[in-house]
Amino acid sequence: MKTLYMKPIYLLMVLTMMMGFTFTACSSDDPEGSTTVEFPALKELSGNAGETLELSFSAGTDWTLSSNKGWCKFKDGEFTETTLSGKAGSQTVQIVISESQLTSEVAELTLTMVGKSQVICKVTCQEKQYVDLVVTDEEGNVYDAEHPLVIKGSGLTDNAYDIVYTTIKVESEKTVGIAEKPDWIKAQASTETPGVFQLTFDKASGISVINSFNNADDKLVIATEDKKQQIEIPVSYEGLREDVITFKETDLSFTQNHMTLDHNSTYFSVSNSMTGEETTYSLPLTLTVDQVRNGEFGYIIGRVDREEIYPNYYSYTYDFDATGLDSWVKVSINNKNVSLDVDKLTGDTERGAIVLLISKDFCDKYKGHYNDMLLDEEGYFSSTYQDNVMVSFTQVPEKKVTSLQLKGYVMMNGTLTPFEKVPDDAAMIRDSSNPMFEYADKMTPNFWYVSADKSVLQNGNKIYLEVVGDIPSGYNVGIMNNWAWTNTQATSETIDGKTYIVVSGLPTQEQINEQPVMTVGVANFDTMDILIECGIQVWL
Repeated sequence: MKTLYMKPIYLLMVLTMMMGFTFTACSSDDPEGSTTVEFPALKELSGNAGETLELSFSAGTDWTLSSNKGWCKFKDGEFTETTLSGKAGSQTVQIVISESQLTSEVAELTLTMVGKSQVICKVTCQEKQYVDLVVTDEEGNVYDAEHPLVIKGSGLTDNAYDIVYTTIKVESEKTVGIAEKPDWIKAQASTETPGVFQLTFDKASGISVINSFNNADDKLVIATEDKKQQIEIPVSYEGLREDVITFKETDLSFTQNHMTLDHNSTYFSVSNSMTGEETTYSLPLTLTVDQVRNGEFGYIIGRVDREEIYPNYYSYTYDFDATGLDSWVKVSINNKNVSLDVDKLTGDTERGAIVLLISKDFCDKYKGHYNDMLLDEEGYFSSTYQDNVMVSFTQVPEKKVTSLQLKGYVMMNGTLTPFEKVPDDAAMIRDSSNPMFEYADKMTPNFWYVSADKSVLQNGNKIYLEVVGDIPSGYNVGIMNNWAWTNTQATSETIDGKTYIVVSGLPTQEQINEQPVMTVGVANFDTMDILIECGIQVWL
């Protein structure tokens, strides 16, 4: 038998080959050896910008989850990140979609474990859906194709107070602007509130500002910056501001003052407060209307009542919803010519009226509740409508012709003593033909003067002024003016069938300094028709 014999070097080669075979058989593609990785099934989620979603999965080992889109992140405490790591076990992660993601897009979430990676979720962000544009006025009334917009009318000047804006508000989640408008509309966007626009008639357009119009092709187009949303609104113009009216071909100074009309309706009169010069206007008053909306106008007659606060100074109250005034105030309109006449006054009580000329649209719109528009919050006639006044006047009753006179007495120790017998000439009386002093505020030519020493009013003494003559019905004794002489009173007393004006009480020097003269007399105090007036001076 032969024995196989191998050389040592050959054995070494065989052994090396066997060891190499052994090592190759033990190798693996898994760098961790024999660990098996199982990924969760693919999920698909969908959400909107700003929304938070949840993803649940199980991991057999430590893991890392990553997003391939910057708008899709994972919530990690107070922060959001595009990667998130964790330990093995059941997991629930929160996925945050950025509020700024407005278009439709898909993000892939990749899970990595022990060196292996796989997409386990696809997150779709829906395209942002914008609500429709909404255009309203300041009260919330909607404008659209079915609800046209009427541009308000301004005045005739370019002054700020004469411009009227039509304000619209646009509700939109996008930036908006005016994409189209007629040339006659001037528009400006608010610098303070986005989506607010002020519209007004553009006088530079070459179109008349006076008349209203409604053209079928005129429209206002509001659109978003990307032009994906827009709304078309028919627009029209209402014409000149409804209270604006101008007159011509007449002396208009009679419209600027409250005037007095005599009982026979012969003429109006007004006095210059500075010079006292009186200007008169014969009836009927006439004027011609120049400019007014659509050339159509009407008139409003209001009642005027006055109260004398100081001599020749009155406060006025108005009632534009009063009825029956047109029975004695006669207004006639022929084309653009206006004429005004007034019936004669036969009663003993004064009456007043005011006549406004204003657009027909205004008259029709506010008829029955003119006071709401023409009076301010305190009930006074609004200065807004001063230019609409054709005439404002008070008609006074016929003045009574009188020959009343006064005689002066002092009641001393229960005895009436004539002025001429009062010691030391302490009391004197004169009529206007022989004045002892001038008094600028006298209200009647039949003016008398009394000058008295303080002694005639001390110790209970009183001045008695006998009214000589018959006092007509409706006329009484009273005080015309003693606003500062609060210590002094005037009453009426009848002795032996004679009527006396009785003055009692002594003014102080301070009161006399404020008001040198107190006046009393006989008048119809409702109409301030004065028959006789007497000024009283007291020397202290």
